[in-house]
Amino acid sequence: MATKSRIRWTAEEQEAVITAAKGLIAKGSKMTADQRLAKAQAALPKNRRRPSNANLSSWLSKAVRGDAPVAKAAAVAGKGGVGRAQVAVSSSTLTQALISAGAVVLQGILTDRGVQRAFRQLVGKA
Repeated sequence: MATKSRIRWTAEEQEAVITAAKGLIAKGSKMTADQRLAKAQAALPKNRRRPSNANLSSWLSKAVRGDAPVAKAAAVAGKGGVGRAQVAVSSSTLTQALISAGAVVLQGILTDRGVQRAFRQLVGKA
């Protein structure tokens, strides 16, 4: 039975792998995501390299494109940078921002003449 990798990269290790992968892409070398991951991990010591899997390859592809966060919140919290109170405040702020954005979107939908017509027809049938 294969054992799972228990290696969790630090933010610096993640950045080193991403930078190496970007360098490989910049060279124009054609390779699969798994090959890119294997070569990008050469920047790390052998005992810090992770076995290739679909999730890790996907993460690296997203990180190279800029779609994935580099450092996870757990890694930042582990360094004492973010406490529970600050996370709660950030979550509350995020929730409020989503509510505000949702209200603007809803207002835009409700001002559409087609939507207004559909509501009138719906209310007229009731």
